[in-house]
Amino acid sequence: MLPLSEIRAGVPWRLALSRAGHPLPASCSAEWPPAGGRGNWLWLARVRTGKWALDLCDDLGDQTAALAPHFGRIVFGTASPEAAHFVRARMAQDGGQNVVAVVFDSCHQPFRSRTFDCVTSVGPRRPPQHRSTFGEFKRVLQQGACLCILHRDDPGLPHAGLPRSLRAQLAYAASAFFLKAHGFRAVRGYHVSPCCSRPAFLIPRARGSACAIEYLRDDGTLRARLRRAVARLGLHAALYPSWMILAYRNAP
Repeated sequence: MLPLSEIRAGVPWRLALSRAGHPLPASCSAEWPPAGGRGNWLWLARVRTGKWALDLCDDLGDQTAALAPHFGRIVFGTASPEAAHFVRARMAQDGGQNVVAVVFDSCHQPFRSRTFDCVTSVGPRRPPQHRSTFGEFKRVLQQGACLCILHRDDPGLPHAGLPRSLRAQLAYAASAFFLKAHGFRAVRGYHVSPCCSRPAFLIPRARGSACAIEYLRDDGTLRARLRRAVARLGLHAALYPSWMILAYRNAP
Protein backbone atom coordinates (compact mmCIF):
# COMPACT_ATOMS: atom_id res chain seq x y z
CA MET A 1 0.00 0.00 0.00
CA LEU A 2 1.23 3.48 -0.85
CA PRO A 3 1.21 6.03 2.03
CA LEU A 4 -1.12 8.48 0.30
CA SER A 5 -2.48 10.13 3.47
CA GLU A 6 1.02 11.02 4.73
CA ILE A 7 2.06 12.44 1.37
CA ARG A 8 -1.11 14.53 1.13
CA ALA A 9 -0.39 15.78 4.66
CA GLY A 10 2.91 17.17 3.43
CA VAL A 11 5.38 14.39 4.27
CA PRO A 12 7.99 14.19 1.46
CA TRP A 13 7.07 11.25 -0.73
CA ARG A 14 10.47 9.53 -0.47
CA LEU A 15 10.31 9.71 3.34
CA ALA A 16 6.72 8.47 3.37
CA LEU A 17 7.62 5.48 1.22
CA SER A 18 10.57 4.69 3.47
CA ARG A 19 8.45 4.88 6.64
CA ALA A 20 5.85 2.60 5.11
CA GLY A 21 8.48 0.02 4.26
CA HIS A 22 7.79 0.43 0.56
CA PRO A 23 10.89 -0.13 -1.60
CA LEU A 24 12.14 3.08 -3.13
CA PRO A 25 12.76 3.15 -6.87
CA ALA A 26 16.31 2.10 -7.72
CA SER A 27 16.90 5.55 -9.18
CA CYS A 28 16.32 7.13 -5.74
CA SER A 29 19.43 5.55 -4.22
CA ALA A 30 21.93 7.93 -2.65
CA GLU A 31 24.55 7.42 -5.36
CA TRP A 32 22.12 8.09 -8.21
CA PRO A 33 20.73 11.48 -9.29
CA PRO A 34 17.00 12.27 -9.03
CA ALA A 35 14.85 10.49 -11.63
CA GLY A 36 17.75 8.14 -12.24
CA GLY A 37 18.81 9.58 -15.57
CA ARG A 38 15.80 7.84 -17.07
CA GLY A 39 15.50 10.47 -19.76
CA ASN A 40 18.96 9.61 -21.13
CA TRP A 41 17.46 7.81 -24.11
CA LEU A 42 16.09 11.10 -25.45
CA TRP A 43 19.59 11.84 -26.75
CA LEU A 44 19.26 8.84 -29.09
CA ALA A 45 15.70 9.42 -30.25
CA ARG A 46 14.13 11.69 -32.83
CA VAL A 47 11.50 13.21 -30.55
CA ARG A 48 9.62 16.49 -30.83
CA THR A 49 10.11 17.65 -27.28
CA GLY A 50 7.95 20.44 -25.93
CA LYS A 51 4.78 18.68 -27.07
CA TRP A 52 2.59 15.88 -25.65
CA ALA A 53 3.96 12.63 -24.19
CA LEU A 54 2.37 9.53 -22.65
CA ASP A 55 4.17 7.44 -20.02
CA LEU A 56 3.01 3.91 -19.13
CA CYS A 57 6.24 2.69 -17.52
CA ASP A 58 5.77 2.23 -13.78
CA ASP A 59 3.56 2.78 -10.76
CA LEU A 60 5.65 5.49 -9.04
CA GLY A 61 6.06 7.95 -11.91
CA ASP A 62 9.85 7.80 -12.10
CA GLN A 63 9.95 7.90 -15.90
CA THR A 64 7.29 10.62 -15.90
CA ALA A 65 9.44 12.78 -13.61
CA ALA A 66 12.43 12.32 -15.92
CA LEU A 67 10.46 13.35 -19.02
CA ALA A 68 8.48 16.23 -17.49
CA PRO A 69 11.15 18.92 -18.12
CA HIS A 70 11.26 18.02 -21.82
CA PHE A 71 7.56 18.11 -22.75
CA GLY A 72 4.76 20.60 -22.51
CA ARG A 73 2.30 18.04 -21.15
CA ILE A 74 2.87 14.51 -19.79
CA VAL A 75 0.09 11.98 -19.26
CA PHE A 76 0.94 9.32 -16.68
CA GLY A 77 -1.16 6.26 -17.46
CA THR A 78 -1.81 3.35 -15.13
CA ALA A 79 -4.40 0.68 -14.40
CA SER A 80 -4.07 1.37 -10.65
CA PRO A 81 -6.11 4.21 -9.09
CA GLU A 82 -3.75 4.12 -6.09
CA ALA A 83 -0.74 4.70 -8.33
CA ALA A 84 -2.51 7.60 -10.05
CA HIS A 85 -3.25 9.24 -6.68
CA PHE A 86 0.38 8.74 -5.63
CA VAL A 87 1.78 10.32 -8.80
CA ARG A 88 -0.55 13.32 -8.46
CA ALA A 89 0.67 13.84 -4.88
CA ARG A 90 4.30 13.30 -5.87
CA MET A 91 4.11 15.78 -8.74
CA ALA A 92 2.38 18.32 -6.51
CA GLN A 93 5.41 18.14 -4.19
CA ASP A 94 8.00 18.13 -6.97
CA GLY A 95 6.45 20.92 -9.01
CA GLY A 96 5.32 18.80 -11.94
CA GLN A 97 2.43 21.03 -12.99
CA ASN A 98 2.53 19.67 -16.55
CA VAL A 99 1.77 16.08 -15.44
CA VAL A 100 -1.72 14.55 -15.57
CA ALA A 101 -2.41 11.09 -14.09
CA VAL A 102 -5.11 9.03 -15.81
CA VAL A 103 -6.42 5.52 -14.98
CA PHE A 104 -7.04 3.24 -17.97
CA ASP A 105 -6.16 -0.10 -19.57
CA SER A 106 -3.27 0.18 -22.03
CA CYS A 107 -5.17 -2.09 -24.43
CA HIS A 108 -7.97 0.54 -24.62
CA GLN A 109 -6.44 4.00 -24.39
CA PRO A 110 -8.97 6.88 -23.98
CA PHE A 111 -7.28 9.34 -26.34
CA ARG A 112 -7.97 10.67 -29.77
CA SER A 113 -5.91 9.33 -32.66
CA ARG A 114 -2.55 11.05 -33.27
CA THR A 115 -2.47 12.81 -29.90
CA PHE A 116 1.10 12.18 -28.70
CA ASP A 117 4.58 12.98 -29.97
CA CYS A 118 6.14 10.35 -27.71
CA VAL A 119 4.98 7.25 -25.81
CA THR A 120 7.05 5.31 -23.27
CA SER A 121 5.99 1.93 -21.93
CA VAL A 122 7.23 -1.36 -20.59
CA GLY A 123 6.62 -4.29 -22.90
CA PRO A 124 3.16 -5.88 -22.74
CA ARG A 125 3.02 -8.37 -19.87
CA ARG A 126 1.52 -11.32 -21.76
CA PRO A 127 1.59 -12.33 -25.45
CA PRO A 128 -2.19 -11.83 -26.05
CA GLN A 129 -1.75 -8.16 -25.07
CA HIS A 130 0.86 -7.42 -27.74
CA ARG A 131 -1.53 -7.05 -30.69
CA SER A 132 -4.05 -4.72 -29.01
CA THR A 133 -1.46 -2.70 -27.06
CA PHE A 134 0.84 -2.00 -30.01
CA GLY A 135 -2.19 -1.22 -32.13
CA GLU A 136 -3.22 1.41 -29.58
CA PHE A 137 0.31 2.84 -29.49
CA LYS A 138 0.20 3.31 -33.24
CA ARG A 139 -3.24 4.91 -33.09
CA VAL A 140 -2.43 7.55 -30.45
CA LEU A 141 0.98 8.52 -31.86
CA GLN A 142 1.48 11.28 -34.38
CA GLN A 143 2.91 10.26 -37.73
CA GLY A 144 6.67 9.86 -37.33
CA ALA A 145 6.44 10.07 -33.51
CA CYS A 146 8.59 7.96 -31.20
CA LEU A 147 7.69 4.89 -29.15
CA CYS A 148 10.13 3.81 -26.43
CA ILE A 149 9.68 0.28 -25.01
CA LEU A 150 11.61 -0.53 -21.82
CA HIS A 151 12.14 -4.03 -20.49
CA ARG A 152 10.99 -4.93 -16.98
CA ASP A 153 11.75 -8.48 -15.92
CA ASP A 154 8.84 -10.23 -14.24
CA PRO A 155 9.49 -13.81 -13.08
CA GLY A 156 5.75 -14.37 -12.76
CA LEU A 157 5.21 -14.20 -16.52
CA PRO A 158 5.54 -16.98 -19.11
CA HIS A 159 8.96 -18.70 -19.36
CA ALA A 160 9.49 -18.04 -15.63
CA GLY A 161 11.65 -21.14 -15.34
CA LEU A 162 14.21 -19.85 -17.84
CA PRO A 163 17.32 -17.82 -16.96
CA ARG A 164 16.71 -14.09 -16.67
CA SER A 165 18.81 -13.20 -19.72
CA LEU A 166 16.93 -15.71 -21.90
CA ARG A 167 13.55 -14.41 -20.66
CA ALA A 168 14.70 -10.92 -21.59
CA GLN A 169 15.68 -11.96 -25.11
CA LEU A 170 12.37 -13.72 -25.70
CA ALA A 171 10.53 -10.59 -24.54
CA TYR A 172 12.70 -8.44 -26.82
CA ALA A 173 12.06 -10.68 -29.84
CA ALA A 174 8.28 -10.59 -29.24
CA SER A 175 8.18 -6.80 -28.87
CA ALA A 176 10.35 -6.20 -31.95
CA PHE A 177 8.23 -8.59 -34.02
CA PHE A 178 4.91 -6.95 -33.11
CA LEU A 179 6.30 -3.46 -33.62
CA LYS A 180 7.32 -4.30 -37.17
CA ALA A 181 4.03 -6.14 -37.76
CA HIS A 182 2.15 -2.95 -36.82
CA GLY A 183 4.12 -0.84 -39.28
CA PHE A 184 6.59 0.85 -36.95
CA ARG A 185 9.82 1.73 -38.72
CA ALA A 186 13.46 2.17 -37.67
CA VAL A 187 12.98 -0.39 -34.90
CA ARG A 188 16.28 -0.30 -33.04
CA GLY A 189 17.25 -2.12 -29.87
CA TYR A 190 19.72 -1.21 -27.17
CA HIS A 191 21.19 -3.03 -24.20
CA VAL A 192 20.74 -1.06 -20.97
CA SER A 193 23.25 -1.25 -18.13
CA PRO A 194 22.82 -1.74 -15.24
CA CYS A 195 19.01 -1.64 -15.66
CA CYS A 196 16.21 0.43 -17.16
CA SER A 197 15.64 2.31 -13.90
CA ARG A 198 19.32 3.34 -13.86
CA PRO A 199 20.43 3.56 -17.52
CA ALA A 200 24.09 4.49 -17.16
CA PHE A 201 24.92 2.85 -20.51
CA LEU A 202 22.74 2.54 -23.61
CA ILE A 203 24.53 0.13 -25.93
CA PRO A 204 23.44 -0.73 -29.50
CA ARG A 205 22.64 -4.43 -29.87
CA ALA A 206 25.75 -5.26 -31.88
CA ARG A 207 28.82 -7.28 -30.96
CA GLY A 208 31.19 -4.43 -31.80
CA SER A 209 29.40 -2.02 -29.47
CA ALA A 210 29.43 -4.52 -26.60
CA CYS A 211 33.12 -5.29 -27.16
CA ALA A 212 33.94 -1.57 -27.08
CA ILE A 213 32.08 -1.00 -23.82
CA GLU A 214 33.64 -4.05 -22.14
CA TYR A 215 37.08 -2.90 -23.30
CA LEU A 216 36.53 0.54 -21.75
CA ARG A 217 35.24 -1.01 -18.52
CA ASP A 218 38.09 -3.55 -18.26
CA ASP A 219 39.80 -3.07 -14.88
CA GLY A 220 42.18 -6.00 -15.28
CA THR A 221 40.20 -8.42 -13.12
CA LEU A 222 39.33 -11.96 -14.13
CA ARG A 223 35.64 -11.03 -14.22
CA ALA A 224 36.33 -8.19 -16.67
CA ARG A 225 38.36 -10.47 -18.94
CA LEU A 226 35.59 -13.04 -18.93
CA ARG A 227 33.03 -10.38 -19.87
CA ARG A 228 35.22 -9.26 -22.79
CA ALA A 229 35.52 -12.88 -23.96
CA VAL A 230 31.75 -13.33 -23.80
CA ALA A 231 31.25 -10.15 -25.84
CA ARG A 232 33.79 -11.25 -28.47
CA LEU A 233 31.96 -14.56 -28.83
CA GLY A 234 28.76 -12.68 -29.69
CA LEU A 235 27.01 -13.73 -26.48
CA HIS A 236 26.81 -10.16 -25.18
CA ALA A 237 23.03 -10.38 -24.66
CA ALA A 238 23.82 -12.48 -21.57
CA LEU A 239 25.80 -9.55 -20.13
CA TYR A 240 22.94 -7.07 -20.36
CA PRO A 241 19.56 -8.58 -19.44
CA SER A 242 17.79 -5.20 -19.67
CA TRP A 243 16.92 -3.69 -23.03
CA MET A 244 15.18 -0.78 -24.71
CA ILE A 245 13.58 -0.38 -28.14
CA LEU A 246 13.08 2.87 -30.04
CA ALA A 247 10.62 2.79 -32.93
CA TYR A 248 8.71 5.34 -34.99
CA ARG A 249 5.13 5.42 -36.24
CA ASN A 250 5.05 5.02 -39.96
CA ALA A 251 2.53 6.58 -42.29
CA PRO A 252 -0.79 4.64 -42.40
